[in-house]
Amino acid sequence: MAEACQTTPATSGVAEIPSAPQAAGLAQDANVGAWGPYRSLTGLAKAIPVMIWSTAIGMAVLMGVGWGTAAYSNLLLARSLAIIGWLTFLISAATGVLYLVWLYRAVANLRYLGADSSDFLPGATIFCHFFPLLNLIVPFQVLLDLSKASQSPKHWREQKKSRVVIVWWIATAAFFFNGLFIVSVAMVGLPAHSAMLVTISAWATLASFVIPPLCLMHVVKKVTQQQETLHAVYS
Repeated sequence: MAEACQTTPATSGVAEIPSAPQAAGLAQDANVGAWGPYRSLTGLAKAIPVMIWSTAIGMAVLMGVGWGTAAYSNLLLARSLAIIGWLTFLISAATGVLYLVWLYRAVANLRYLGADSSDFLPGATIFCHFFPLLNLIVPFQVLLDLSKASQSPKHWREQKKSRVVIVWWIATAAFFFNGLFIVSVAMVGLPAHSAMLVTISAWATLASFVIPPLCLMHVVKKVTQQQETLHAVYS
């Protein structure tokens, strides 16, 4: 990323409000830019939490009711759980799509909020989510930079890193490595004295289902509020 102007640091954690001359200049470019017109994030920011909570409820039902082998002895209940499972999967997939659309718009909007267009590439941001290993590192860095740039687009490098984004990444990485552990246990098994590892893995699985979505909802809400505030001033 190219070096950004660093002459006047903005207050950390607060969206940067330009002076009247700056706002007047930016208003001329408020509707047209490198990636099309400014796109509001409000609708997506409201839909994403609803989808996340719907997925969580579906998974809770599956884990709470469907874990018992007796549940599958009842054909009607088994079919109901299968339907819930498919609906939960579809909602989860739709949530992922909505998040990527939100992320693309949020990164593209930075062009209008004063950030150097060479610093943030929305297409490359989405592209990196679909490659193994890269999708463990690049999305974290993108979300970290996005949260900083939404505070102060021109001086984003000077802003403090979001602790919520860091916690989100740690929990997501833990989920990935815990998954590898579970697969290895299923393939080769563990000796009896390793029961503690299984217990730790179970708690890690539960935490990884709770922490990342909560962190992500917080970041989506905060970035949306900051960008909408800045755009209201620029336009």
